[in-house]
Amino acid sequence: ANRLFAAYVFSGSTTILRSNIEFVIPVLWQVLPKAVKVQIVQRVDQEIPKGDSNSTDQAFAFVRAVNGTAYLSAFARKYKITPLVTELRNSLDKWKDENRIIEELAPYASLIPPDRLSEYVTAITHTYVGSVGFSVQYSRTDFFADEASMLIPGMMQAFDERAAEAFVDCIKESSTLRRRIQNPSKMRRLRSLGNIVLERVSPGFAGKALLDALVDEGNEEAFIKMLPPASA
Repeated sequence: ANRLFAAYVFSGSTTILRSNIEFVIPVLWQVLPKAVKVQIVQRVDQEIPKGDSNSTDQAFAFVRAVNGTAYLSAFARKYKITPLVTELRNSLDKWKDENRIIEELAPYASLIPPDRLSEYVTAITHTYVGSVGFSVQYSRTDFFADEASMLIPGMMQAFDERAAEAFVDCIKESSTLRRRIQNPSKMRRLRSLGNIVLERVSPGFAGKALLDALVDEGNEEAFIKMLPPASA
């Protein structure tokens, strides 16, 4: 397994060799002891300092091929996830970029570093809700990154209560989101996320009342009243 990892990340390896490794390694992975799995996945930490982005990317691809992201070190998680979260935050309404970034982020949805959690939750919430506009090319006025929107609900299934708190804070604090949910289609999209988050929290969750109001379509007025005054 270690030799396969080395061959996979080697810059001179052919696509055929990597394809063959991707076919074989998941089978071998099933019979490896956990200690060996951890040791191999954490070889990613040895690739990062080398400064070879290609070999580093291949190392992360190997980990995804064996579904071993849970064994990544905190260092590797931060290296991979932080730039993606920042890029997503800065790519609002750039649908092609949002689609690409969410596809890259999705395998790490349960591994977001604590110091990036709020930024991550805010970014994926805004991406999913999208914007309202007009296009001479399309008859639609409800715009969002289509491919990203298919992945984000599944990513939110990985939320814990800290992520749920970040979601509630985003609703309360984002003036952009506040403006956009004035449109009924955007409120419906936020409501669909609220239903997912509500299933992830305990009965004593501090923001549960707001989530309950959000998901109740007939209680929209009460939900709006629960939000703090919009900032200027």
